[in-house]
Amino acid sequence: MTKHVLFCFILLQILASAQACKKKQTSQSKSVGGATLLQKCTLPPDGSSKLPKPSSMQPTEFQQKVFQFLSRHEYQKIKGWLPDKAVRDTGPGISGQTYKGTHPAVKIWYSPGILQWMKDGRSKCIPDGSMIIKEMYTPPAALYAGKQLPPATLWTYMIKDGEGSRDGWYWGYYDANPGGKGTPQPVDSHAFPFHYPENGFGQYCVRCHASANKELTFVHEANIQGFPGTPLNYNAVPIQARNGLRLTDDGQELPIHGPRPGPEGVTGFALNEHDATSHANRNQQTAFVTTFPFGNLNNLNTNQFKLPGMTHDRVVANGKIPQQYATSDQCLSCHDADMSPFGPNLVTQDPDTNGLKNVSPYGEWRWSMMGLAGRDPIFFAQLESETTRLANATSGITPKVLEHTCLNCHGAMGQKQFTLDHPGKNFDLQMVHKDNNFNDPMAKYGALARDGISCMICHQMKDNSNKKLIDIATGKFEVAEIVNNQNQIYGPREKPVEHIMTESLGMKPVHSTFIQKSRVCATCHNVHLPVVDPSGKIIKSGYEQSTYLEWDNSAFRDGQPTQKSCQDCHMPTQYRGKQINGKIANVEDQDFPDYRPDFQSHLKGIFAPVEKINVKVRENVRRHSLNGINVFALMMFDQFDDILGIRKTSYMSGINDGLQSAIRNNNHMAKTETAQVVFASAPTATATGIQTRIKVINRAGHRFPSGVGFRRAFLEVKVTNSSGQLVWASGITNPAGVIVDRAGNVLPTEFRQDTGKYQPHHQVINNESQVQIYEEVVKGLDGKFTTSFLNLAHHEKDNRLLPQGWNKAGAPGFDAEQVKATQPTLGENQDPDFVDGSGSDTITYNMNIPGGATAGLTVSAQLYYQSIPPSYLKDRFTGANGPATQRLYYITSRLNTQGTPIENWKLLIASANAPVN
Repeated sequence: MTKHVLFCFILLQILASAQACKKKQTSQSKSVGGATLLQKCTLPPDGSSKLPKPSSMQPTEFQQKVFQFLSRHEYQKIKGWLPDKAVRDTGPGISGQTYKGTHPAVKIWYSPGILQWMKDGRSKCIPDGSMIIKEMYTPPAALYAGKQLPPATLWTYMIKDGEGSRDGWYWGYYDANPGGKGTPQPVDSHAFPFHYPENGFGQYCVRCHASANKELTFVHEANIQGFPGTPLNYNAVPIQARNGLRLTDDGQELPIHGPRPGPEGVTGFALNEHDATSHANRNQQTAFVTTFPFGNLNNLNTNQFKLPGMTHDRVVANGKIPQQYATSDQCLSCHDADMSPFGPNLVTQDPDTNGLKNVSPYGEWRWSMMGLAGRDPIFFAQLESETTRLANATSGITPKVLEHTCLNCHGAMGQKQFTLDHPGKNFDLQMVHKDNNFNDPMAKYGALARDGISCMICHQMKDNSNKKLIDIATGKFEVAEIVNNQNQIYGPREKPVEHIMTESLGMKPVHSTFIQKSRVCATCHNVHLPVVDPSGKIIKSGYEQSTYLEWDNSAFRDGQPTQKSCQDCHMPTQYRGKQINGKIANVEDQDFPDYRPDFQSHLKGIFAPVEKINVKVRENVRRHSLNGINVFALMMFDQFDDILGIRKTSYMSGINDGLQSAIRNNNHMAKTETAQVVFASAPTATATGIQTRIKVINRAGHRFPSGVGFRRAFLEVKVTNSSGQLVWASGITNPAGVIVDRAGNVLPTEFRQDTGKYQPHHQVINNESQVQIYEEVVKGLDGKFTTSFLNLAHHEKDNRLLPQGWNKAGAPGFDAEQVKATQPTLGENQDPDFVDGSGSDTITYNMNIPGGATAGLTVSAQLYYQSIPPSYLKDRFTGANGPATQRLYYITSRLNTQGTPIENWKLLIASANAPVN
């Protein structure tokens, strides 16, 4: 943060504090040590429960205390507490049969602090320690009319604690007799499969409670013993389903509160296990271990490299001092799909499975490589190789400096929040592996980092259109200032509804046109790095990744007749041709049952005015799918969720195939939007065999492959006879994805580190040892081949397919370094058709067929992609031996590719076949 911005920030907070002091409010803010300290309430706390403040102790310890308090019904014995007049429903029924309550039937108890707040006309604040306890019973409430209630065994509760979170409440759920088995619900744990916590600050409860006018509660005097009025209740009214989809009214829908569809409730769910014999008897595993004999499969200790579970990735909007970032679980409650009794919303039908597909912002982002960037095992292995190479560096680029730089994108929220809180210090990898320990102040930075390229990264990015690209590269973007104690959350819609976000998170949605522009992506998809020797000395610098520059130097850039933004491809408004319509947030709004004009008169001052919570149904909602084609990494997360620490089931919707759906969608993009293979000339018999010309056309808006330079695509061209027997082949692989000849021998160009050989760019292929591989080949400062990001000294080859509209001179405004970053390196083979701007490459194949017998033969051409090809994996497994390298070896050596889109370690992009004329 610049001094000017910091001064403005402090000035704004002082002015906000002064304004607050002028008003007769008990909620204040004051400046402490240059930051703005939030005080939720200055009234004496409500200590009637004798419970400690939830924010004062370990979460598990507090849960044990509050569970005991509830199970003993101690609240019923405390002087000054009052209950509801009777059990009441929390939602309507359908013809008296199907219950649609947000809770089951309830009888609520209120502590003195709540009661006094209501007696004061809700003009003051609710003091800390105040409690609202909902005893919950099987609905409908009519079952209990005139009868003595059985002792409650199921509760939800709210405890006021302004220091714990910005909304000021600790929310909880407790079942003393789950399933009628008599075994009380355990405290929340961090064990696999990483269930969403039932108790804590920043819970999903705010999706409804933030629609309250004040203090996130809907308590009403008419319901409470000792207060006048008739208790409020619901009528039987029909529920209109959203999006044209309707849930079956069979009475089986779960309430919003209470047991929710989690992993334990999903049919067929099984724990993932990876012992020494897991995934055995697979051909590709044998081939993999034979190819990479760099680890002992039986003796790797997974406890040494497991990542902390997602339950640790929890940083709520701070209740003490406003902070820049909070984790995505603070967004999921409203922005995940809705399958509650009042949904579904942002749910559609998956054409691949005929099941329900979660197309909500959170639901799709979570399983993108953006959402998983902070847990990416490939990235961490790469970083470990880099820091190992620099292990003896004491100045310049040291391992700590490098970790700080790389985590600027992959651990963006943690690195940036740490930098804001500790100017001049480096955020290092050790923090990423810290779990969310209550006593460790550094743990929150690890939690933020593991949350990946999270919601608050893009939605707080300031417009950088007037800055040079080099000045924002490698994650160096500016973040919106916190104004009047509120984060500014940028979105594409004009006049967004503010009340719900400001009440629950202290965050204000603000209209922005910038967030719809490709420049949002430029900062982390232009990576500019130094070339460094092992001592840490910087020799030179250059672009390690240039995806945004490639797009800018293409027919897709802004202003072109065929322009397409990054969002047009990676954040579409359709799902397989079906338009996405719906509400961008699931909240208690104008469509909530019984939010009717006649009810508003009763609830005036309790619910926020309808215009403040009116969430409209929108057409063409942009999906946050952020698809690429890194199916390899997604498969790792799918099969090794326990190792990588992820929860695979959506807590809000219960849909449990989000990761599988991401794999299907990445595979769909690979095959429909990436590249095309055609025969430029039909296979024709010659005196010695067959000749044909094969054309590969890039359909992406940037190079293919793009991003990190170690990815590759290659052509597999085969000639088969009528019996399917192989008679000629270029580019075939073994089950480990290694290119081999027909006898199964590895081509010497596959491990160039050992042989010093690589496949040049081919215009003509005359024999089976020649393969057209689209890749970047680099030598380091020592003259050896390398995949190190900080040792890209000499580019030997870069024939990654150029995008359509590529210009040798670069895009308007490019400097010399940017022009160079988007140019190919083809060696001596200056291929005219490759650089003609068509985004294509044509190769002539002369295939020698023994005896010239070509009758009945067929030529097939397949374009395959590998995000982590064999030479890259060998570099990782020989470049380091720490926990990240062991984790990657453990996963890759056990990954089951059979029957998947990456069978035999390669992803099919496009294919064509033709008979020989």
